[in-house]
Amino acid sequence: MHTVVLEPDVMAPEVREQLTALGSVAFGPFDEGALAHELAGADTLLVRLGRYIDGALLDRAPHLRFLVTATTGLDHIDLAAARARGIRVVSLRDCPELIRDVSATAEHTWGLLLALVRRTPAAAEHVVRGGWDRTLFWGAQLRGKRLGIVGYGRIGALVAQYGAAFGMEVVAHDRDASRVTPPARTVPLEELVRTADVVSVHATADPENRHLLDRRRIAAMKPGGILLNTARGSLVDAEALAEAIRAGRLYGAAVDVLEGEERGAIECDPLLACARAGHNVLITPHIGGATREAIRRTEGAVVAILTELATRAHCTPCANHHA
Repeated sequence: MHTVVLEPDVMAPEVREQLTALGSVAFGPFDEGALAHELAGADTLLVRLGRYIDGALLDRAPHLRFLVTATTGLDHIDLAAARARGIRVVSLRDCPELIRDVSATAEHTWGLLLALVRRTPAAAEHVVRGGWDRTLFWGAQLRGKRLGIVGYGRIGALVAQYGAAFGMEVVAHDRDASRVTPPARTVPLEELVRTADVVSVHATADPENRHLLDRRRIAAMKPGGILLNTARGSLVDAEALAEAIRAGRLYGAAVDVLEGEERGAIECDPLLACARAGHNVLITPHIGGATREAIRRTEGAVVAILTELATRAHCTPCANHHA
């Protein structure tokens, strides 16, 4: 079994050992010539978010059986193309119990919220430039406000706990209402966007959820409200959100994701333009899960699933000749 790892930076030693136990492994980064050579003999491809995995790339790997990604969102992969070629996609969706306590993205969500409501980046830059005027940076307090969570999976539930710890009332909407547990109480999505002071998006980016927060729902948000998105950019109508912020109807937004990022198409994003114009918008480059602890745990989890699948398929480990 030959595995190709597109982005091995910060991969934990124990995960490397798990992979090499399955057979030969080629660790990137690769130039196009080297990538073509490795893909031609690859059984498994392990990817992160640095490259869109489309049919053209998969055609260069005629023997590929497994495509492994330590993510829950899968919009960086052409799933139809993988399915048509009989390639099994292995992701964090296959092992929710193994990653239940991975908190990096939830922590980043809360960090973004605190930075936004206290205008921390602008205040810090003001001091670096020689200023010391607190009157420019009056913020907002979170205690006593309502936090609305859209999508109550692992990350949404952790964010709910943080909200409760800060003295916020927590409500949530999930398409499976039975998943919503304390400290949150379940409410319809329309009520959530209308009444929450902070709306935090953690839904799965399935096709039916594209622009789940659409123009109508963003228009219905509470005046002075805040929107957070650390899930996927496709869940929010960015143009409608930017318009609401520019008009002063919303306090601001903080996002770790932009629609089209998986294809490198962010330069014309309306939220990016909004941030550049000086509005209260914070954008980070999809770093929610980018901690060494989270990468070790999540990549270890999907490689464990891969090992189980490979064993079932009677894959025989061979010597590592591509180390």
